[in-house]
Amino acid sequence: MADWEEVRRLAADFQRIQAASTVHRLSERNCIELVNKLLSMGLAEVVYTLDGKEYVTPHHLEREVRDELTVHRGRINVVDLQQILNVDLSHIEARVAELLKHDRSLFLLRGELIDKSYIHRLCEEINDTLQEAEQVSIADLSKKFGLPIDFLVEHIESSLGTRIKGQLDRADSEIIYTDAYVSRYHARIRGLFSAITRPTALGPIIAQGGFQEKLFHSVLHEMISSGQLRGSLNGRLDKAVYIPEVYTQMQNRWADSFLTANGYLEYDALSRLGIEDPKSYVRSRYGNRASSEAAVLPLVSCCVGSLVLTEVEGVLEEVQTSGGWVDVLPILPSPCVPEDATLLLQETCKDNQDLRLFGSIVTTKNFLQSCFQVFQPLLKKKAQKEVNANPALLLEMSSKAAEQETAVQKKRKGGGASGGGKKGGKG
Repeated sequence: MADWEEVRRLAADFQRIQAASTVHRLSERNCIELVNKLLSMGLAEVVYTLDGKEYVTPHHLEREVRDELTVHRGRINVVDLQQILNVDLSHIEARVAELLKHDRSLFLLRGELIDKSYIHRLCEEINDTLQEAEQVSIADLSKKFGLPIDFLVEHIESSLGTRIKGQLDRADSEIIYTDAYVSRYHARIRGLFSAITRPTALGPIIAQGGFQEKLFHSVLHEMISSGQLRGSLNGRLDKAVYIPEVYTQMQNRWADSFLTANGYLEYDALSRLGIEDPKSYVRSRYGNRASSEAAVLPLVSCCVGSLVLTEVEGVLEEVQTSGGWVDVLPILPSPCVPEDATLLLQETCKDNQDLRLFGSIVTTKNFLQSCFQVFQPLLKKKAQKEVNANPALLLEMSSKAAEQETAVQKKRKGGGASGGGKKGGKG
């Protein structure tokens, strides 16, 4: 308590002396002793200059840092502050860290202190450059201003539509375009692709039209997704092919018409029409007979519809009624191969136990048995001839038959004894 009373007394003396005439003012040595006393008591904190002739409080040092930042238009290197303020770099870095902790409008990048006012002027300068050139690379801006790309992108995005009149490329976020530049791209692409009536590769269009590839693809995908262009893309980037919807509709009309009139669609014909994967096209457009009775049946070389299937089913009914046989390949469409006939018969006869399949030929079970009866006399005659020519063959066959009969009898006896044993055991 006595120490505090002494401090108050010293402060009062200091004020009285300051108010007195010059002859009664404290000397420099007295002031140093007074400050040292305050420091030793922990009542004050100061930072000494590099030459040791001056000292400043941390709060005042922060204010000087802010003043220098303002003088240098919102951007200054921390190392330069050391030379300007004549204070050790560690003290300046400590004050800068405190400023950053309490003021979110300040940034420390690559040893430079930056405030919002500099960022605002930076965005205005970027906008001036953009309006003049219509497109600006953020990588070039990074080199020009000596700032990280991520930092520039973050603040440019927040300033689009306000200080910066433009937009970032969606496919490449490191390029800025003016709104007018992007609008012209939209107009050129809309006019060009609205006139396309057949599949067209994008590579030659980009080369001949002098388009920027990334912006071209970005705008084209956007216009297709929004419905401004009616079509689709097949492939990736410069190898992609644009297929207009009018061409797809023409393909569909031709396929529907041919299938209705002829009852089948040949895969080669679909390929010549420009369909890259005919089997997938048929499956997606007409479905599969396994899931719908009205759908087509895909085969090896073509697919067949209800017209062909009905004709084949009628032939099969006739075969079953007459008890004969038929080769269905001649009645199938001309593109069909034997594998097609086999697949078709397997599908149409899978629930019929009376029919027998042999490739593209189908017959009935009764017909096969009648054929066997016709060949019975010939088989007996041939067997008798073989026995007469080789009597030992008869003995060998008789021996084998006897062995088989013995084995069967043993198996029967073994089964009966086993059954009896189980029965006796139960009793």
